[in-house]
Amino acid sequence: MERLLRSALFASLSSPAGRSLAQVGRVQALREGSPLMQEGEASSFLAVLLRGRLSVLSKGQQVVIADIPVGAPVGELGLLTGAPRSATVVASEPSEVWRVERSDLEALLEAGDPRAGSLLSALGRVLVGRLRDQHLDGLAMLPGLAGDPRGRALLEALGWGLDDQGATTPAATEEETLALEPVDLTALETVALEPGQRLFSAGEVLRGAFHLETGALTLRLHVQDRRATCTWERAVAPGDWLGLSSMLDGGPALHSAVASAPSTLRVVSRDQLALWLDRGDPRGLALQRQWLVLQARELARVSRDNVRILRQAAEF
Repeated sequence: MERLLRSALFASLSSPAGRSLAQVGRVQALREGSPLMQEGEASSFLAVLLRGRLSVLSKGQQVVIADIPVGAPVGELGLLTGAPRSATVVASEPSEVWRVERSDLEALLEAGDPRAGSLLSALGRVLVGRLRDQHLDGLAMLPGLAGDPRGRALLEALGWGLDDQGATTPAATEEETLALEPVDLTALETVALEPGQRLFSAGEVLRGAFHLETGALTLRLHVQDRRATCTWERAVAPGDWLGLSSMLDGGPALHSAVASAPSTLRVVSRDQLALWLDRGDPRGLALQRQWLVLQARELARVSRDNVRILRQAAEF
């Protein structure tokens, strides 16, 4: 129990909340070489490593590409969406994990059990922490790539704009649409923006999350040092959410957001979300779950981009 309470997933929870949530899952022992999850199989649980060592295997299961440290969770997206596993994870020595099934989470959500909110909140902090780490790692590598033609080609393919002098030329990236269950936000505060008006800046701690109702915004990130200047942009369409990282962990926004057309947005403040969760309003848990899926998806995208950047840098 104490190992679980000290893990990254439980660190943000109070001792009573953590101990109560721990009862939802169970401990599983793994022999050396035993698989915890297989690439491509249906996802049904999240696990936290309590003792031993877990290794992530490459496609073909021949090479270890990462080790999972004690206390780290694995399989978050599978718990939230049931999506097929993206990698194989095996025990590289005798190990123990705490695991919680997707059916357990569904039962908590259905019953309005406060432990569902505790689990989703804890997952949100872990996911955003990983996203912030990956984000900073990627930014640190960008200027060095911009001075090489192969690096410039990769940056442009990833949505980073560069002109011949190393200055910026905005480049938009397109994402596959993700279907999310609608949540009634009609009674919430509305924000109206004119073209060119800024919703928030990178580094700003936001008061809530923003749902784009009409219009269009652009997410923008600007990186500059003595070697190069890079700008990344992504178009935001109605139905998209903005400011989720700051909303979930209280940290600074990762990007700036500027209106590219007359736009209206609904605001879900931290106070509003807390009120919904306290009252057992299903909108609170539904939004938490949606936001985690979106953040997990963004984490996967940034991680993929960083792997491509590292591979390219290794060839220089």
